[in-house]
Amino acid sequence: MIDAHDQTPQTRGTTVAGPFADEAIASAPLPTERTLRRRRNVLVQVVRFVAINLKMIRVIARGHG
Repeated sequence: MIDAHDQTPQTRGTTVAGPFADEAIASAPLPTERTLRRRRNVLVQVVRFVAINLKMIRVIARGHG
């Protein structure tokens, strides 16, 4: 019987068993430099924040109409 404390952090919570898990992680695409700059840009984050809040307001307003 395997106890939860016996699992290593690398295997805990993974759904893919065996060597395929490592292959899936290794073949995952890395973000480009442009993508990383956009993710770190505060102005871009503010615009995205406002946009998602406007979408939520629209959905809520439709539900109360």
